Order: sequence, then structure tokens, then C-alpha cells
Amino acid sequence: MNIALRNATKLTAPEIDHYIVPSRRAVEAFRVGRGNFKDWLRLCTLVNVGMAIEDGGVVKGFRNDLQAALQALEEIGTRQDSPKGWKPGALHASELEAIRMLVVAHDFQLRQLSYGEHQEAYRLATARVKCDGGEVINLKNIQTIEQIA
Repeated sequence: MNIALRNATKLTAPEIDHYIVPSRRAVEAFRVGRGNFKDWLRLCTLVNVGMAIEDGGVVKGFRNDLQAALQALEEIGTRQDSPKGWKPGALHASELEAIRMLVVAHDFQLRQLSYGEHQEAYRLATARVKCDGGEVINLKNIQTIEQIA
């Protein structure tokens, strides 16, 4: 009964903040030219989960914003990731606006979802990344890698 209730309950403000606050920090880091690989991964996660939410039909209407963010993140990744590692740098205004709108859209999405719906979207996003040949990276491990480097 408790599991059913938890899965049907809307996400709480602290649960939403767990995703949105670090994402806003990531956007700010990119705005000032200090965005790092972990910031980029965090925003990529928002796009993937956001697309899964959109496709699930619980919250619709953000596909264009999510696609713009995906395109911006692909361009940022191509430009700033190199064989020698991540090189922070300035973003184009359109890229910055796309990732800013990503966080706004995802914040709205999360406020509409139950815990169970969010978990399902996260599982779907993870499965899609794996099926596309991508690697699912736990953000908790990135800090350790950066500290070693």
C-alpha cells in the first residue's frame, strides 16, 4: 500500500529541487564560461528524461524546447570535448537560451508528475541511451573523476 501511495504521489519540492537546483547551477556555469563535463551531462540527462516525459503523454508541449536543447548540447559537446579533456568556453546566445529553457521546461514537467511517472520516464530515458549505443553515467561518479584529474 505504501509503495502504491508513493508512486501515485506528486514529486515534493525537495525532490524537484534535487534535479532543478544543480541544473540551474549548470546553466549559470555555462553562462560565465565555466561549464564542465558534469554540467553538460546533467543537462543531457534533463533532455533525455524530458523527452521520455513528453513521449509518455503526461506533460506535452515541450518537444520543440527539448529538441533545441538537445541540438545545443550536441554542439556544445562537439566543440568543448576534446581528446585532452573538456575545455570550458563561451556559448552562443542561442545555445545558452536553449539550455535555460530546458531547465524551465523540465521544472514545469516535474511539478506535474507523480514519483512513479518520473521513475518510469527515467527508466525509459536510460534504456533509450543504452539502445542508441550511448553510455549511462552516474553523475555521482563524475565528481570523483574530476578530483583525480
